[in-house]
Amino acid sequence: PFPNNLLRQLRLKFSEINMDIKNGLAVRSSSVWEDNSDNSCAGIYSSSVNIFSEDKMIEAIKNTWASNFSEVALYYKGEDSILNGMGIIVQKMVYADFYGVLFSKDISDPNKILVELSKTNQDIVNGFKPDLRFYLDRNHLSEKNEIIQKDNLLNNELIHKIKNLALKMEK
Repeated sequence: PFPNNLLRQLRLKFSEINMDIKNGLAVRSSSVWEDNSDNSCAGIYSSSVNIFSEDKMIEAIKNTWASNFSEVALYYKGEDSILNGMGIIVQKMVYADFYGVLFSKDISDPNKILVELSKTNQDIVNGFKPDLRFYLDRNHLSEKNEIIQKDNLLNNELIHKIKNLALKMEK
């Protein structure tokens, strides 16, 4: 159970923002360990989306915090599991045409950028198979329109933006 003082602070904060969350809230983790130069472990911790009530927000925070100690998280963190802390972010929901994960370097080929996209935010946070998965060459924009433009999710302009974002994030 959460300390009463923390619960009071969470409830107070929710009441302050309640009128401003017509699109709901998302609760997610933030950890240096999650994504860094040595690890790419997005999705290890629990995230929750489309939250509209105080009780659901508190439940989501508890679930996200508990996921820091899940069997999967402890396995991936190995011997460092006790040393790695985790923060929790509560933010307004952002709705988009698609949601995704971007790996600026694919583990099997560092010359490739891996992009995974889904039509729903819930698929991404629950680790479901993406609607669209493709690779971009770090040095060239490959024209694989038959794969990339599945269901008209992307066009070449957006593909260029995704690639440039991946390369920019590394600097």
